[in-house]
Amino acid sequence: MDTNESLNNEWCRQVKYYAHLVTQKVESGIGMVQELLSTLTSDERWGGDGRV
Repeated sequence: MDTNESLNNEWCRQVKYYAHLVTQKVESGIGMVQELLSTLTSDERWGGDGRV
């Protein structure tokens, strides 16, 4: 196998691996934010105090 091709394949594998990790962390973060927001009232989510 050509050394350049081997290095390129390894680089591509690393990029895919790190992209997958980032995707997992983003999904996890979104899930945590959704979980937090689900405990708040609509007014609390939007920063209101519920008074008119």
